[in-house]
Amino acid sequence: MLERNYKQIAPENLNYVKTKLIEAFHDSTTAIRNSAINAMTALFVKLGFQQWPELFQFLAMNLSSDNAELVKLFLECITKILEDLENDSENVNYFEEKNNSPLTELIPKLISMCDPNYPVSIREYALKSLNIFTSMMPPSFILHMNSYFQVLFISADDQQNAIIRQLSCEGFVGVLEKRKDLITANLENVLEAVLKLTTDSSNDVKKEACLFWNEFLITEDGEPEDRFETLRKILE
Repeated sequence: MLERNYKQIAPENLNYVKTKLIEAFHDSTTAIRNSAINAMTALFVKLGFQQWPELFQFLAMNLSSDNAELVKLFLECITKILEDLENDSENVNYFEEKNNSPLTELIPKLISMCDPNYPVSIREYALKSLNIFTSMMPPSFILHMNSYFQVLFISADDQQNAIIRQLSCEGFVGVLEKRKDLITANLENVLEAVLKLTTDSSNDVKKEACLFWNEFLITEDGEPEDRFETLRKILE
């Protein structure tokens, strides 16, 4: 209903809806919280950063909550919003142009939440969100690229959680597709990590590793083949 009729809602009524959706985040009933997440995501994607910047700020700020269940909900909502905005660069660019862009604080926070000391469910959503940024490559994300690569390397070596290893490989693939030069800067470590994932016990992880090799082996006209020499040395 919100998606179809949000343009017909008076501004004061729309502000009331926004307030009530944020309040519903703290409801004790799981079904209500989940409904709020879905409604928030749908409305935010339609309105964009310009008309509801405080939502993203609210979500990012509450990632520091001591309530692990609430943190998971905030991360889930952030991930859903980013998935829906993935092909909407205008929204992301607007947000990045603001001096107080929440991405400036959000991305380092997501990186820190990929630490193995966090519960797997939280690490999963944090890494999913970071991986989505590879398709958009906002400046705030590129600024923390070295830290992101360290997250991917650590996650690739997580022997207890196949989904974390798979997300690690997805991250490598995402960067390779958009910024091959960033992979080249970390080439040896990336290749060693993906080679290991290629023989993973999980079929899903192995499939994701194969996607990396499919993209990696594509050579564009005039592109140097140094990376193949690095691969040959690792395989020897």
